[in-house]
Amino acid sequence: MSLLAVRGLRVSFAGGRVPALLGVDLTVRHGQTVAVVGESGSGKTTLARTVLGLLPSSARVLGGSVEFGGRNLLALGERGMRAVRGRSISLVPQDPTAALNPVVPVGAQVAEVLRVHGLASRRDARRRAVELLEVAGFPDAGVRARQYPHELSGGMRQRVLIAAALAGRPDLIVADEPTSALDPTVQRQVLDHLTELTRSSGTALVLITHDLGIAAERAEHVVVMADGEVVEEGPPARVLDAPDHPRTRRLVADAPSLNSTRLNSTLLGPSSAIGETLLDVQGLTKVFTSSRFGAARKRITAVADVAFTVARGETLALVGESGAGKSTVARLLVRLEDATAGRILFDGADLAALRGEELRRFRRRVQLVFQDPFTCLDPRYTAFDLIAEPLRAFGLDASPARVHELAEQVALPVGLLSRRPGELSGGQCQRVAIARAVAPGPDLLVCDEPASSLDISVQAQVLRLLVDLQASLGLSLVFISHDLAVVRQVADRVAVLQAGRIVETGPADQVLTAPDHPHTRALLSAVPHLPRREPA
Repeated sequence: MSLLAVRGLRVSFAGGRVPALLGVDLTVRHGQTVAVVGESGSGKTTLARTVLGLLPSSARVLGGSVEFGGRNLLALGERGMRAVRGRSISLVPQDPTAALNPVVPVGAQVAEVLRVHGLASRRDARRRAVELLEVAGFPDAGVRARQYPHELSGGMRQRVLIAAALAGRPDLIVADEPTSALDPTVQRQVLDHLTELTRSSGTALVLITHDLGIAAERAEHVVVMADGEVVEEGPPARVLDAPDHPRTRRLVADAPSLNSTRLNSTLLGPSSAIGETLLDVQGLTKVFTSSRFGAARKRITAVADVAFTVARGETLALVGESGAGKSTVARLLVRLEDATAGRILFDGADLAALRGEELRRFRRRVQLVFQDPFTCLDPRYTAFDLIAEPLRAFGLDASPARVHELAEQVALPVGLLSRRPGELSGGQCQRVAIARAVAPGPDLLVCDEPASSLDISVQAQVLRLLVDLQASLGLSLVFISHDLAVVRQVADRVAVLQAGRIVETGPADQVLTAPDHPHTRALLSAVPHLPRREPA
């Protein structure tokens, strides 16, 4: 008997004018792991939120049923769903920043799940919250439990959501891109725990992901969605190794791999020239002071004595676990944070000494693509206005034709330019953020996990875009990512961070195929692999 049975589900937005799901069927048995894959906008997240009763007010269920344990969830109403959510069905949402309360310590937010459902007293809830954070991969979980979301990296915030989802030991976990912000080692730890939970307690898992390697390794059944419909489903060995549908074949073809080679530009031939040094980082150190009211403050060293160079036309990838200091380095490079010690020289100028018009020119020449697009896009603006804003700010061409050109470069349909961020998927929002960064024509692009929220096909388009821009404009890239398969496609050199320090650096081919440091080897061994058929 199935635990979850979705039949003929039809959902639309904007009063029925924008269809999202077109008769979707989905069956999940007790203890089964089902992976739902597909491009951004295919309907994966809408499906998840319909099951949880979390659709926005602009959405309408036009038909179908969602039966869970013999009950039609669509008939329960909000009051009935409150007893189901968190206890019988848990959600790990895609966007940790939007899902966490910014003014409540993360440990208290995990403990809240236990208390709301009467699973623990106030004291026991606090203790069990720390245990759950440890299970989700937090080092020093007792200290982290007292911190607020803004004090954690994107990967750490995602682990808080995973800990909260595990709290009630639910019958079904719906995980919407639960590991997209996690490094390979923590990703493996979290997925191992979810797998063990399904085996030991019969908990089922619906794993919504754009990582086909995870789907291949973790799922017993794979469902491929496209344009609001299920186009193919079956065992991973058949669907991903011998796909029938053209959309599935395209997903598999676009999936990155550690066996890939660096992408070559389609514009200027097989390679782009690497010139003199553009960025020179010397002894970079950043120390933060934790916010702990009523107690002694703790100094946290996020970056320690980091040094590297980036040449014109070169891509340097910074890789490492969540919390290793990658995002802190990114913020220091664009002067959103000031260094505690060390120097950053950009085109020979000391970044710390820039003021006034010199600083303004620097802001145009160095652009940052943030890890989380929802926090950097003004929710009141349309996508068109968001892309046009930096053009207007620097006195550049902000005509509709130029905005449309930028949208097309990042594979954002022009028809979506009238929508606001809340009306776009996570991948679509990230494409808007990338278009904003590219718009002023920078010399250096600092990309902080730019592809983590993108589906495979769009990810391939964005990586191609970055490589082509680099070739045609002599653009330099600092590419921060936990996805080593993606890094393999774009990086000339790789620097590996561990606990705020660089432990290994060198050419990408060397570091990613024959690493010297044990930490680099551990990162590589944890990368999920997509099986490939041998050529006939």
